[in-house]
Amino acid sequence: MATINIKNEISEMSTKLGVSVEKLNEQLAKYEKELEIVFDNEKERKQAAFKQLRGSYKAQMKSKATWFEGFFFIAKPTRKENRYFHQEADKKFNEILASCNDDHEDAKRKAIKEGLMNENGDYLFRKEDLASSMAWRAGSIIDINSDIRELYGFFKEDGTQNIKFGIIYVRHNPKDFIPSLLTVYRFRANGKEEGNMLRINSATSTSLESTGMNVDYDMVMGLIKNQIGQSVKTFDKVYDPEAIKVKVPEKPAFYVSIASISKYNVSEKVDINVDFVELTDLVGDFEDPISMTVDKSVSLVENSVGMAFYYPTVRVRKKDNTSYLSGNLYSFLTKDADKPKEIKNIAPKSEENWE
Repeated sequence: MATINIKNEISEMSTKLGVSVEKLNEQLAKYEKELEIVFDNEKERKQAAFKQLRGSYKAQMKSKATWFEGFFFIAKPTRKENRYFHQEADKKFNEILASCNDDHEDAKRKAIKEGLMNENGDYLFRKEDLASSMAWRAGSIIDINSDIRELYGFFKEDGTQNIKFGIIYVRHNPKDFIPSLLTVYRFRANGKEEGNMLRINSATSTSLESTGMNVDYDMVMGLIKNQIGQSVKTFDKVYDPEAIKVKVPEKPAFYVSIASISKYNVSEKVDINVDFVELTDLVGDFEDPISMTVDKSVSLVENSVGMAFYYPTVRVRKKDNTSYLSGNLYSFLTKDADKPKEIKNIAPKSEENWE
């Protein structure tokens, strides 16, 4: 049996995976302990334990994910990725069912023929319902329970100094992917340029390693104005109070306004995961504050001033069925934001100066 140079192999694994040598050695020691009842020989036991360790990271080691470095300024709440597609498929099936006089077996046969459903009754993605960037999903099952988290920031790929606006989609344990905004991280993922932005998909090996650096408010504002300046709007360019309409953002799917949090109401209802804020535009010709919902994970302080990142909406009051201007506040950055807490796991710094 060929002897494995465990020290060198673990060093290579650490570089590839972005997992510290210390953590890998801890896992190795755990496997060694479990194998004591099988191997009396210490050297054989260590070699076997390393094979177990390497096998546990097989998928990540084969991954073609590359290293990125950058920071986030929006971390949307986790959502069901395929809810819309599942609802639309359900609607189409009900139309087929009605045309079959509520004969489920006949409706199922027609749905299968149209590529809407498989033999097990699972809804399928159809090419005609997908954007070109999602065409690869055609024919696969629409998983209603698939979670996703979208995060926005500025990133650069390893080996380049070209910082670009980007979106990262996290599908592997998205509820555990929680970065501190404006902290610079390194992470492995699959990404590509689409026009003037980066579209990044997380991999199973994606985890955040802080570089110990953070960017300031002015740098963020400068990057936003230079790269996605079309998203910087005053409320009077977004909201129409007379028609009770909003201008829907396209790419990216949010607006940025300089505003103050004039009111902040924390919901005490356990079944509601959002709070409520009123934002006042400090730049444009729009006097009234706009009421918005905000996820409870977002830290806010009443009367603070800064950059509001939001999606405008029109909502309806249940009590009188009247419409009003509103929005979903994704994040709020201030100049006096708290500095990042001490970080124990420090990744190697790049040559790029984010400060």
